[in-house]
Amino acid sequence: MLVHRIVFTLVLFLYATNSLKVQVGKSRSGISFVPEIRKNLKLPVWPVWGGVLAQLADWTGNTKLSELIVKNIGGRVVPISLGDMDVSPFLLLAHHAHSFTPFDPIRALTTLFLPEGFPAHPHAGFDTVTYCINGGLIHRDSNGLKMSYGDGDVQWMRAGRGIIHEEMWNTKPDKNQMKHQRIEIYQLWINLPKSDKFSPPTATRIFSSDIPICTGKNGEIIRVICGTLSASSSFSSSGAHENERDRSSNNEREREKEKGESISGPGNKLIVSPVSVLHITLPPHTSLPLSVSLGDTVVTYVRQGSLMVSDEENDDEIPSNNKQERERERERRHGSVPVTAGDCVCYRSPSNINIRSERDTRERVGCSTVLTAGEEGLDALVMLGTPIPEPVVWRGPFVQASRSDFIRAAESFDSIGMKAYWDYQMTDSMW
Repeated sequence: MLVHRIVFTLVLFLYATNSLKVQVGKSRSGISFVPEIRKNLKLPVWPVWGGVLAQLADWTGNTKLSELIVKNIGGRVVPISLGDMDVSPFLLLAHHAHSFTPFDPIRALTTLFLPEGFPAHPHAGFDTVTYCINGGLIHRDSNGLKMSYGDGDVQWMRAGRGIIHEEMWNTKPDKNQMKHQRIEIYQLWINLPKSDKFSPPTATRIFSSDIPICTGKNGEIIRVICGTLSASSSFSSSGAHENERDRSSNNEREREKEKGESISGPGNKLIVSPVSVLHITLPPHTSLPLSVSLGDTVVTYVRQGSLMVSDEENDDEIPSNNKQERERERERRHGSVPVTAGDCVCYRSPSNINIRSERDTRERVGCSTVLTAGEEGLDALVMLGTPIPEPVVWRGPFVQASRSDFIRAAESFDSIGMKAYWDYQMTDSMW
């Protein structure tokens, strides 16, 4: 257990100090709008050998091979500290891509140092959003809740005044077969306003079937976890699967479209400040315009493919009516930089009227940006939000708006003692 706690402390440190900044582009119209590319640290784990092979491919410049290894074998976690990037309300993003094979000898060695998942640990003062792309997790917490979720589901947990929870990989094979299991998730930390930091802790499961999937005329696909897709956009909506529950949800969404209403993600019912979380997929050389209000922030993390980032000044001078030809010419003229799998780009204040952050009744003036896929297409997680104009006092698993509130939140866990943390062998009754 001591070894596990030492590893846990090291992981928290790496989460907070892991990325390299590269700025590309210029300011437009006097608005500070310079994309910042983040070359992120990629840690090999579950299985270690898969992550090492992917890293060797990256070092030799073969990003396509690296992406193929991560996609089919896994073995990588990409932890990204967003706290020093002025992209409030977002604090941290972690992308996990793993696999578990029953007869992997290195797997047994790895478990001596790192349990398969994230055993009991505390949080306070923010929300965690865990989005399962493949596979799933088993959740237990100090409220007495136990749940399994996965394969497109989202768990939205409000730490509030404080909660102890664990999220362990659901790696138990089927009764009649021993199989290779792929697990891939995102976990996003979203700050809470001071007024909500000591609210009661909760954990809510959002079923995959309740997340609308919107498709565009050029093959664009958007899963709206949280946020709003404008009714004026040229997207059609559907559910993730086709069963009775999903057909009912789909019919409701189509009625909304007919009425001229917007399509909203289920996370809108859980947020306390304006936030959008979108899983987008774009075909090669296609573009997606985004809309947020002036002063908002955007983080785009590339899961697969590439995102082209460039200075967009003088685009109107490109002499072509063909959309794809214009994109290729813009890449050539402005020296576009591809943001590849495992890296991200952060910036403030993008816009078009198709997608906007969920917000209060007042509308503010926005400015524009466009997400453009490279030649391999683009699979990315896009996060948009309105900054919270409050101080951030953040250390480890606690985030508060003042030092006194931080001490208040941390002291509430003192009586539990360190023995309760990172213990993955506790029974349900002990929880």
